[in-house]
Amino acid sequence: MNHLSLASTLLAVVVLVSGCATSDSGTGAPSAQQRRVAQLGILAQLPPYYGPKKLIAVMDFQNKSNYKGKLELGTGMADSLTDAIVRSERFIVVERQQIRDVLKEQDFAKTGRTAEASAPKIGRVLNTQVMVYGSVVDFSETQQQNQGFGYQGISLSFAHAEAKVTIAIRLVDSTTGQVLDSEQVQGKAEKNAMGISYTEKDFNFGTAAFAKTPLGQATQEAIDKAVVFICRRMEKVVWEGRVIETKGGDIYINAGEEKGIAVGDCFVAFHEDEGIVDPTTGLQLGAPRKEIGALEVTELQPKFSIAKVIRGTGFARKDVVRFVPAAQVKGAAPVTTQTVPPPPDTPRVTKARELLSRNDRGGALREVDNALKDNPSDAAAAILKVQLESARKNFRAAAAAGAHLASLRPDDPVALLLAARAQSDAGDFGGAVAALNGLLTKDPNHVEALVLRSQALAETGDAKGSYRDMRRAINLGYQQTAAAGK
Repeated sequence: MNHLSLASTLLAVVVLVSGCATSDSGTGAPSAQQRRVAQLGILAQLPPYYGPKKLIAVMDFQNKSNYKGKLELGTGMADSLTDAIVRSERFIVVERQQIRDVLKEQDFAKTGRTAEASAPKIGRVLNTQVMVYGSVVDFSETQQQNQGFGYQGISLSFAHAEAKVTIAIRLVDSTTGQVLDSEQVQGKAEKNAMGISYTEKDFNFGTAAFAKTPLGQATQEAIDKAVVFICRRMEKVVWEGRVIETKGGDIYINAGEEKGIAVGDCFVAFHEDEGIVDPTTGLQLGAPRKEIGALEVTELQPKFSIAKVIRGTGFARKDVVRFVPAAQVKGAAPVTTQTVPPPPDTPRVTKARELLSRNDRGGALREVDNALKDNPSDAAAAILKVQLESARKNFRAAAAAGAHLASLRPDDPVALLLAARAQSDAGDFGGAVAALNGLLTKDPNHVEALVLRSQALAETGDAKGSYRDMRRAINLGYQQTAAAGK
């Protein structure tokens, strides 16, 4: 048997012994949250994000561990962290090659300046809000192997391996060089298996082979924990951009659809004076700002947006714009909700309500069913039917009643919301969206309908539509944890 065929045979043995991932035995389609967990892992513990994406840069890590192997920890860890940050869908991350080009051009390695002192200059070139610095504190794996056999450099053995990866993260303000926060996170993994050992040259960051090793798994756990820390801490950093041009009444902003800006987004604008520099340390201490007005986005392009003036004058190139929910901006469009008088109770509905007051839900449901049998257009009975079936958790019946109710009361927001909830509970998200489409066509500022449709669209897989609706709801005043990007 030659070298390659033996290697293939041994690899096949390892795959069979190690086992394969088990498939989901459930018959139903996974929910939006289940899909998030499958895609994001530990990052799924973060709430969905609906704010504009902040621009950050991930610098090469420093190796402060005892690891002296051939893996490039500095670039490998930074690349892995960059990939995980992108998966969080909260940030625009500066391309790693662009960072290397800037560092080479500015020749920071020869200046002798600390990372914090260099951050403002690098940040201005890269146009970032925050820079992420990291250090590898521990990168170790211990193995215990029992007797095995080998052939031409490939060995098969029974082994137990434990790995530990610890990294320290620092978030540095790109304007001042101030360390905003720091955190040390750790990942651990272990494995009992019959495995094949290779030299380090066969593995590297980002490869499937490395990801299956205890070191690779511990690295991913540490990286994911670092991203959770970064995301939560960055919630306190308000999104900011710049005015790039003014034409007539239009204000051009240096962020567009690619950075998560949406039509209807609002910004408070500031004029910024020259930065103040500490004469002793040479560090930037910040720059005085004066609020000059507020803007609302009316048109989107991939890399920029166009806004109209809500209030204020004197907007100019390089002015700072800060994202705020539209409801917080004086002069933002008011939220209006149409009301429709409720349908009158018929005698059977009145009797059903009396039975409900005596906790006789079965009797009440029979009266409602009889009312609808006598008169299918009895809207009051249809509303009560949806409520009773939902309370019984008979979601299919509630959804069917909801669809009927929506056909009877197409102009009634209360009835359409009730129908949409019932259809969502039954898993009929398409029906829920259809009911809410009618409501939002007549009342596009109905916050509750926007939130419910956003959730239904997420379940159908329409992430873009879900994001659009939730973003509009937030701009109209809906309170969503971490959604505003503050």
